[in-house]
Parts: sequence; C-alpha cells; structure tokens
Amino acid sequence: MASPLHGTGIDAVAITDHNGGGYIDPLKTAYAALATASDSPDWFRPLTLFPGAEITVSGDFHLLAIFDPSEGSEKVTRALAKA
Repeated sequence: MASPLHGTGIDAVAITDHNGGGYIDPLKTAYAALATASDSPDWFRPLTLFPGAEITVSGDFHLLAIFDPSEGSEKVTRALAKA
C-alpha cells in the first residue's frame, strides 16, 4: 500500500490535538518502533515529528502551539496548564 506521503518530499509533520497533548509519547513510541523495525514497510520514510496543541484562547479563536521535536506529552501538558 502506498503512503499518502510517498513521493511528496514531506520531511516534518506537526502532530496536534485540541487542548491536549497526552497522545504525543505513545505516538512517538509507535513511530520509533516502526522506524527501527527490520521489516519497515516500503513506504516508510523518516519524518521529524513536531508535538503541539491547538489551544482555544477566545471565542472561536484557536492558537496552534508547536514544540521542539525532542519534547513530549509532559511539556505540552504543562504549557496547556499555564495557558
């Protein structure tokens, strides 16, 4: 099966959720397992995953916060708590 990213030249993806970030560590773990598997799918390509969150700030206005790829769920959750 061809990946929707195959042949697109995409090297990075922002992974965000609405007002949450608890999914980031499980997603990074699953990606790392796929990246290091000896039987990775043919369509697999290395990507930089930028964790983030969509934050509701006022009315229907949303702010997209993007973090360094080395950050995980804890950093996003702390930032959301301060927001």
